[in-house]
Amino acid sequence: MQNPFAKSLSEYNLSRMPLQSPILTSLSRSRLALFLKLSVPAASIILLLGLVAPTASSATDSTHVVGRRAYLNCSLPHPIGVAPDTVGVSFPATKIERIATLDLSIDSLGSLGSIIPRVATDSPLVSWCEPFLRTFSFSAGRRDTLPASMKLPVDLWITPQTTRPLILFPVDSLSNVSSLRRYVQAIETNGYAVPSIQRFPPIFCVLKLPDTATSYRYTLLRLKLDQNGRVRKSSIAGTNCPDFADLILSAANWATFMPARIQKRAVSSSCFLLVVMSPTIRYPTKSWTPGAAAKLPVLEKYMLRVLPDSAELMSEPIPRHARHGEEDFPELRYGVRDSLTLFVAIDTAGYPRVIRSTPDPLERSRIEKIVTRRLRFYPALDFEGRPVPFQGLIILVALDLKKVRISYSWLP
Repeated sequence: MQNPFAKSLSEYNLSRMPLQSPILTSLSRSRLALFLKLSVPAASIILLLGLVAPTASSATDSTHVVGRRAYLNCSLPHPIGVAPDTVGVSFPATKIERIATLDLSIDSLGSLGSIIPRVATDSPLVSWCEPFLRTFSFSAGRRDTLPASMKLPVDLWITPQTTRPLILFPVDSLSNVSSLRRYVQAIETNGYAVPSIQRFPPIFCVLKLPDTATSYRYTLLRLKLDQNGRVRKSSIAGTNCPDFADLILSAANWATFMPARIQKRAVSSSCFLLVVMSPTIRYPTKSWTPGAAAKLPVLEKYMLRVLPDSAELMSEPIPRHARHGEEDFPELRYGVRDSLTLFVAIDTAGYPRVIRSTPDPLERSRIEKIVTRRLRFYPALDFEGRPVPFQGLIILVALDLKKVRISYSWLP
């Protein structure tokens, strides 16, 4: 199943035209038909594990389904269609490139109220972009099926020589999650919290490099947690590493979780746990904790992730390299602390292609060759474990004359 964000962008044929569309929300008829047929919630998580579990159900549960945007009976506001093509934005500076997060206030009727930047220095962006933002129509958010006023964080990307910013919403016009990071940020802004891992026991796994030549090994678990964060029910929802699936299922029952919360009140919930394994990870692993994970290399850091049961993809792309988010890129020739944002498409083999970076054709060609030659990813996966195309932003910040810090808009 294809990422809706990737598909909607491709329908605007961005590789052949300026990136002017604010958000792409269309979906193929076949995908829409499938969406309408599915009614069972789904989600995902990434984790490592080991030990024997007290109560683990080893039966494989293949009923994971995507496309449901309600989380704990909370439905986020979302745009209806796209802004008219006739509306443009005039920026006082045409050489800037900025990424900013704005909080939109959407009332119970779907009307746009205040627009507040997360960072005070981004206030000028509001005055430039407010007329454009107010051309959007919104469907109101809901709490327990009733329309409710909510905050809607959106990412705003301004690039040189564009008359319309790219606006990235957490949920598109067909209720599909366009980015897990934005989606989790949005539900947390409205007082909801996704379960989180406090401690995960060590696991052991034997893999060789050919095992992960095209994709990593994983086991996807479906968990039911009580209001204390204890695992009450667990099952295997999918795996491409069956030799270790039962071990992972057992370990999950020994893990410690922070429960889901609604307005700071702990509640029971369902989620998926995605356990990623790779030959580049040293086994047996150490106990996984949030504090220890912050110091891990990029791939190991995202071995364990708890996702809401309304996630669209089982996993978004994960970088194969950049052990601590840094790489040597002396070819870029950017000054210290200079930054560069690339809008890329990542194919099903994990190869990136630069869609947009700079208006200078010669400079863009040089950057594209460097990035496509150096960066590699494990591709995004749907809930059947199939690689799917994906699009997102990569941000490069020069630390010195050759070293660059790399961050990815879709990863927390």
